[in-house]
Amino acid sequence: MQNTFKPTFLYVKTHNITGFKYFGKTIKENVQKYRGSGTHWLRHIRKHGYDVTTEIIGYYIDKDECVAAALKFSIENDIINSLVWANLINENGLDGGGAGGLRSNSGDNFRILNAQPKTEQQRKYISDVLTGRPSPKKGKPSVNKGRVIPEEKRGNMRGPKEFRRICRLSDRKEMSVNAFSRWTKN
Repeated sequence: MQNTFKPTFLYVKTHNITGFKYFGKTIKENVQKYRGSGTHWLRHIRKHGYDVTTEIIGYYIDKDECVAAALKFSIENDIINSLVWANLINENGLDGGGAGGLRSNSGDNFRILNAQPKTEQQRKYISDVLTGRPSPKKGKPSVNKGRVIPEEKRGNMRGPKEFRRICRLSDRKEMSVNAFSRWTKN
């Protein structure tokens, strides 16, 4: 079976809220509707919503031109080391992976970047991007709201601190925990 090259778009998707970017390729006609396929990118849009601008870098019918353009863009923009880009590996215009589709280090770059302490410049950039953005949890119900606790577990739960009662051994007087702690300090 002969491996034929299909006409390919190279594109950059930029998340409008966070500024996060993804460089990719597709053979689909409608590049604007295509969401991308990067692991980190898809996780990002799942979390922050699909509010994205798409910029087409080029349309290639020649395999060698596509590969050269994709690798050149990847290296010039340092997409695997930059915190601005979601790409974990350099785009090659063929399969989204390294040469021959080998993905030996697919998540290593992301893990290495996040294991290292962020520089002041990186922290400032992240802060600037997130400033003014609404909290992702705002308006969402509490995880425990409406949760029913079985009777057998309720007996093991402690009530609020001020309502718990204890007995003072010296005179067998019952008092709250707060009163007892004040009494012991005197």
